[in-house]
Amino acid sequence: MADSVPDAPADQLLTAFLKVHARGDVPGAVLYARGEALHRRLASTPPDSADWGRFLVALGELAAEGLQDDRAASRWFLAALESVRQHGDSEVGTTAGYDQGVLHERRGNPQRAAAAYH
Repeated sequence: MADSVPDAPADQLLTAFLKVHARGDVPGAVLYARGEALHRRLASTPPDSADWGRFLVALGELAAEGLQDDRAASRWFLAALESVRQHGDSEVGTTAGYDQGVLHERRGNPQRAAAAYH
């Protein structure tokens, strides 16, 4: 993926992004910027697939770990939770909720962490 998003079906773009994210060989800031570009392209008509939710979780993880930006990470995790209404994949919801809980723990807020884990 270059700085611009290639012309390809959404499912192929999401699969490619998730594969690169899983490999872990692209610097987090670079992959995050590419993910934001992909999000801008797909957000107006998000795909009804679990890969959309997994993509949002991946962006949250990149924001939290690669950029040390917990606010951005939290926004992505919450978007992933909302996406479950579209695609119904509970694994996305579980992962996003867990990651949101970790962010709350880092902030020293155990009550919100417990709510997120629940």
